[in-house]
Formats: sequence, C-alpha cells, structure tokens
Amino acid sequence: QANAEPGPNNNEDGDGSAVAAYQRRPDVEYSRSSVPTTPPPPEVIIVGSLLDNLPNIAGLVRTAESLLGSRAEVALHTTNVLTDPAFLKMSVAAERALSIVPVPKGPRLLTFLREKRCEGFLVAALEQTSDSTPMKSAVLPRRMVLIVGNEQQGVPSWLTQSGLIDLFFELPLLGRTGSLNAHIATAMALWHYRLTH
Repeated sequence: QANAEPGPNNNEDGDGSAVAAYQRRPDVEYSRSSVPTTPPPPEVIIVGSLLDNLPNIAGLVRTAESLLGSRAEVALHTTNVLTDPAFLKMSVAAERALSIVPVPKGPRLLTFLREKRCEGFLVAALEQTSDSTPMKSAVLPRRMVLIVGNEQQGVPSWLTQSGLIDLFFELPLLGRTGSLNAHIATAMALWHYRLTH
C-alpha cells in the first residue's frame, strides 16, 4: 500500500516506531514536535477591578505576567484600558502574553468570586484588617484569587463583609507610611507566592 496514511506503526520516517498522526489545522499553533499545545488554566487570578489609577493597572498587568507568566490571569474593571497609549507605554506589551478578563466592581465581581470559589480557588485579599495575617506567616494556596484594594479606600466594606474572602493578609511595614503602592504590594505578594509554589 504505497499511499497508506501515517499511523501508530506507520510514520513517515519508516522506522516502525509508534508515532501518533495529527492533522494540521490552520487555526492552531504547533510546537516543533507538531503536537498542538494549549496554555494551562491559570493558577492565580489577580483582581484589579478596584483600581482606578492607570499606572497601577499597567504595573499590575506587567508584574503579573513577569512573575507568573501563563500561570496568572488578571481581572480588570474594563478592558478598554488595554488600548490606552499611556497604558501601553507602561505595560511594555505584557497584556499580549496574559489572559485579561473584564470584571466590573459591584455585583458582577461578587458573582465572579462565587464562581471561582466553586471552581476550588481560595479567595485572598491584600488588606490590613484587625485579623489579617502577616505575609511571612500566610500560607498561600496554589490556586488563589488575589484581590487588590483600591488606591485610596482599599478593599471596600461591601466586599470584606461579603463572606467571600477566605484570607486577609498584609505586608508588615516599619516606616511611618502605612501603605504601599497597590501594584508594588501585589508584586511582593506574588513573589511570596513564587517562593511557596
């Protein structure tokens, strides 16, 4: 059979080894081994929906992609910001390599958190509260939703009192300034996650 199709024991090299046959599709990118690849599902979802400041939003996207790559997904209040020239200048194209989803603050954000908890994610918030855990003592799970508070108000009461946040943790600060820039604090939290996972 001169025109036999490639199969498990009939590859193009003719060496008799077991090679699976794949039909090439124009809409799929293939690796050098000609096996279709899909990115793994995200393990960390960073919720930046509460942020208002464009440099913080761009810094959050850049930080998430730099530290976690395809392991991260970022939720923003809107994805319209992704075409803003000022955003693009600061993000240095990180948005092209990262999954970014629109999740408006308010009821939609609460629904999003419920969905992620049902999928097995633990919801954590980087926020100073009366019972928040210092970051060095916090045990961060592999699959986590990380909520980043607003630049001025932090995580609002409608969210802290929703019962949807499983863990509050904070960065211990020694100086007189009682807080850090939102995306800088997030970068430190993600690095702590990297040390654990």
